[in-house]
This record gives sequence, structure tokens and C-alpha cells, in this order.
Amino acid sequence: LVIPTYNALRSASVLPAERRALYVGMTRAKHNLYIHTNTTLFDKYRIDGVEHVVDGAEYGESTEIMLQTTHKDVVLDFFKNKKEIIFNLRSGTKLKLDDVYLVAELNGRDVRVAKLSKAFVETLEKLKDKGYSPKSAEVRFVVAWKGEEDTEETPIVLADIYFERAI
Repeated sequence: LVIPTYNALRSASVLPAERRALYVGMTRAKHNLYIHTNTTLFDKYRIDGVEHVVDGAEYGESTEIMLQTTHKDVVLDFFKNKKEIIFNLRSGTKLKLDDVYLVAELNGRDVRVAKLSKAFVETLEKLKDKGYSPKSAEVRFVVAWKGEEDTEETPIVLADIYFERAI
């Protein structure tokens, strides 16, 4: 979960589910909780037993990036009538990026299993402009989605897409 600023946590752009994920993560840590931030949000708090470490190092841009797609990153209607195909996929199934599609090899042939949204394609273009190129992709989850006017749930694919940048 990435929340860019403390004020962003209160904004409408942070979904209630994201706020809840942050709350759950912070309140249910069993043994250790590490919070990495590039703000001064926690500087004023000093609590016994809590170590506050400042890393003053400057880090360059990463040579590897992984993006996890969400329901906003795929065209949901693309999955309709593809239930049999999608149910052949498992978490970890290797995928290929082909233009605006994620492709899986099923029964010896390449099959389009997800279509990327326009906004996500724009994100990919921005990464390309920064020198990143797709390295690999894999199924992270197959989850159910039901459109407002649908009578049945539709399985959709959410993927991890890995990129690398030449140094």
C-alpha cells in the first residue's frame, strides 16, 4: 500500500479499503512492524521500545519494477464469455505482454486472457519512456467480478508484470 502523504490518507482518492488495509496492517502486526516513509509524519512520536531510524541515503531509480494489476487496470467486460479459459489459469501461470493484452500458453497455443485498460497502457508507455521494458508476467489472482447488470459472476485475471531498465 502506497500512500504518498498524510493528507492523502484523508482524501477521497484513498479508498476505504486502502485505509482499512493500513489500519489492519498497523494494528495486527504479531512481532514486528516496519514503516518506511519519506515524510516527517512520525518524527514527533517517541514511544518506548519503538526504534526510529533515519536513512539519509539517496537512492537512484530502480532497475527493476513490478506492477500488480487491479480491477481498474483491466477491461472487465473482456472476461465475459471466457470462463472456461480463465479457469485453466492458476496463480503463477506465466503470461506474456502482447500490445494491450496478457497472453497465456494453453494447450500449445497463445490465448489472450486479459485486456489492459487505456489508463494502464498509458502507465506502461510512461515506464517505456523511462527506459523500462517488460521482462515477464504471471497470474497473481483469478477473482470473481459481477457487473451491475450481470446475473452471474465472471472470473477475471489480475497479474504481476515485471519490468527491467537497462543501466
